[in-house]
Amino acid sequence: MIYILNNCIEYDSETGEIIQLGSNSEVAKLTPILNRIFRVLVENNNMIIPREELLKKVWDEHGLTASINTLNQYISALRKLLYQHLEIDNAILNIPKKGVILSSELIITQRNTELVRHSEEKGDTEKLDGRDKLPLIELNTHNQVAVSSVIAKPRVCYTLKRNFSLKIILGLSVILTLASMYNLFFGALSFDKVNTYLVSTIGSCPVYSFNSNFDDKNNSKDIDKHVKEFNLQCNNSAIFYYYSNHSNAQVEKQTLLTKCEDNKICISTRINW
Repeated sequence: MIYILNNCIEYDSETGEIIQLGSNSEVAKLTPILNRIFRVLVENNNMIIPREELLKKVWDEHGLTASINTLNQYISALRKLLYQHLEIDNAILNIPKKGVILSSELIITQRNTELVRHSEEKGDTEKLDGRDKLPLIELNTHNQVAVSSVIAKPRVCYTLKRNFSLKIILGLSVILTLASMYNLFFGALSFDKVNTYLVSTIGSCPVYSFNSNFDDKNNSKDIDKHVKEFNLQCNNSAIFYYYSNHSNAQVEKQTLLTKCEDNKICISTRINW
């Protein structure tokens, strides 16, 4: 029987040959023991196969003997082979105390050669682009068969992992695109200008407040106190900004005076009481 794995490789369970579809690579041929193990797993896809049953079918029925350890070594070799062809990290799964099973990442279709021969005898086999239109039988989770007809043309390998990775990449691309659009749109918006009020001067430098209700007497004393305690001077066309929380009776009182020069360096002084 011939099987197609993940639309990527063709496996002949009678000869043990594995062919990479759509490439000119050489045919790989499994050893008799490897082939018998793989055939049992493929024919019982989606079913857990006890190791004792594998030992019986692969060795005992052929007059041979082997241990569980030997079986595990052969299964490990099969995993490596499937990874080389399909890039599936763990194509054969170990189920503790139960056995082994093929990974759900393996999608297996079965080419029905009997149907092909019957079609050829009737002259019904179609030719498209020089390739035969061959019937395939897909094995589902209940080991029932559903016949479908596909064109035997160069295939593109796929795995569930690759499809999942593509979805992640696509999702990230959408998120990054939306983030860029957000920055372009909202970054271009202008923010409302903060109103400032000229309330005093230090030398020839203006002092601005953010509050229109400026207490000339008390706040002017606060500004003078900052100038004296921190030796503030008017230079380089500096601008001063004054803030106080006098109106808030629930917090510790403080005043803040910030001096900003042309080089955009700002120095802040604060007095608490």
